[in-house]
Amino acid sequence: MGRILSLASLTIVCLAVSCSSGSSGSSGGGGGGGPPGPETVPSEFTYLEPGFSAELVAGSLNMPVKMVQTPDGRILFTELGGQIRVIDVDGTLLTTPFATITVVTGGERGLLGIAISPGYTSNSYVYVVACVSGPDRQQVIRFTDV
Repeated sequence: MGRILSLASLTIVCLAVSCSSGSSGSSGGGGGGGPPGPETVPSEFTYLEPGFSAELVAGSLNMPVKMVQTPDGRILFTELGGQIRVIDVDGTLLTTPFATITVVTGGERGLLGIAISPGYTSNSYVYVVACVSGPDRQQVIRFTDV
């Protein structure tokens, strides 16, 4: 619960362990017949470890940086430019951001991190790390998910 995951591209992809007994192919390094077939690896991937599958959850995003899943199944993620976005439990990317923060960008600056409180189910706290202008340039900001 509440793990922070880094996003390396402009899409959010869901990885899951496959529990099926059949194999759609072997990994390139483990011995066997080469990489998995195209039906198991989206075009954005060059390799996917056997036993995992991937599916596109949201695309065409604006520089996503970090994400966290809430206990009710929603995904909250930060976009470098200052928005906190939400993917609903049914997989829908909500058009209205959870919040928008004016941040300083460039280099390794912007809206950088997100986490939920260990007591999220009772206090609904969402924390983000933001680079802003002014004397306190790096801030941890707490929101309440209502």
